[in-house]
Amino acid sequence: LDPNGVPLSSGSGRKRERKRRKAQRRAMEEKKEGGRKTGGSWFSTKEQRAKLNELKILAQVDAEFTSRMVPCGKSHDGKLLQMNTLIFEPNTLPGQENIPLVVAHGYGAGVGFFFRNFDSLASIPGTQLYAIDWIGMGRSTRVAFPKVTEEEKKKKKSLKKSTKDTRESEQKQSQSHHHQSQNKKSAFSVESSTLQRERHSSEVTQPNPEYDQGQKKIVETSEDFFLNPFEAWRKEMKIEKVILVGHSLGGYLSTVYAMKYPERLHKLILLSPVGIPDPPRSWEEDFDRKAKENWKLRTAKWLWESSTPQQVLRNADWLGMGKWLAHRMISRRFEHLDLDQNSIDAISGYLHSISILPRSGEDSLNTILKFGAWARMPLKNRIEAGLKVPTAFIYGEIDWMSPTTALLWLQRRHMPEVIKSCHIVSAAGHHMYLENPFEFNGIIREEIFEALNLKEETS
Repeated sequence: LDPNGVPLSSGSGRKRERKRRKAQRRAMEEKKEGGRKTGGSWFSTKEQRAKLNELKILAQVDAEFTSRMVPCGKSHDGKLLQMNTLIFEPNTLPGQENIPLVVAHGYGAGVGFFFRNFDSLASIPGTQLYAIDWIGMGRSTRVAFPKVTEEEKKKKKSLKKSTKDTRESEQKQSQSHHHQSQNKKSAFSVESSTLQRERHSSEVTQPNPEYDQGQKKIVETSEDFFLNPFEAWRKEMKIEKVILVGHSLGGYLSTVYAMKYPERLHKLILLSPVGIPDPPRSWEEDFDRKAKENWKLRTAKWLWESSTPQQVLRNADWLGMGKWLAHRMISRRFEHLDLDQNSIDAISGYLHSISILPRSGEDSLNTILKFGAWARMPLKNRIEAGLKVPTAFIYGEIDWMSPTTALLWLQRRHMPEVIKSCHIVSAAGHHMYLENPFEFNGIIREEIFEALNLKEETS
């Protein structure tokens, strides 16, 4: 019999006993983690754990700050949105207003990842530092991410098939033209063949209007998921103009925000932004060929399109391996840094606790980006057509994001009023702010002083 006197052999008895044991396990874990308030939920316990781990990693920051959940509108289903925000003490210059400096993290990260930079950034004269978690990430409100409709899925499949058919047709016609040029020696025949190839090439590169609109809708809906709450946050904070610093996906979103609201920015600083270049024309074809011979590539693409790294961590958590997996990943990723074990533990604990919160903004991985981290709507042409804000780029020396496009813009003096600089942080990769904070902090201070028309005193 269970504690209520119901035979465990009955279905209801077994179900009730499983619930009781599950509740006991939860209570024991909550007691181990420091308990929870009466009336709280299992989700609120996870939120509390994430908050504790955020405070733990930020304990290494000396600058004074407050943590606040700032209202930033409502979701499509009426849920109140709140953006986790760190507000640092202003560093006021006599007779001047402080310029807000806003730092936005990348995919799957949070405000805690900048713990090695906050002291330096918060000390810049004439500024007030803010750090935010994007909606659906970090400790900000988690709401359902916009889903791709079945109709849009069919359009994407149809386009993929038509693109493949067109590519095969192009190859056949190219071979045919080559054969003709070999057998027909007259100049007229050669010229005619060349014109046909050029005409065919222009037809192949002609965009599919139906697909373009469908793709554009998916991407813009995903971008608005993050940017509409951010604009509401700006209004709630009564901020007029900012210097906006965005890393990786946060850099992508910051760029789109700058094109949408150029009047709200003094300057844009992009830290290894994702989604800048156009994918090579033959990339998908090359990948499909390699994937036929490599099951690991096929599996990686399937995981990209159907799951997320955070969901993998949640699944591991059910097996009791989530914390171990996060710790192993962080230890291997940053083993070359001068971080003590306490810092490694703080980073991995923080990453684990924000990753197992309900699934939300992480789903942008497949709606904004294709497999391989190529943007569905690359920023290169969008920047050239619509960016009006002075912009600086910062990359790591061994970054998996390439600075090529930014460097070419500078070399060709393309948009000189917009593209101002491109820096490479030595001995650092994609997380250059964490891997070489001394050099990174110096570069970003230089960029902000330039925006403020100030000169930093050096001893």
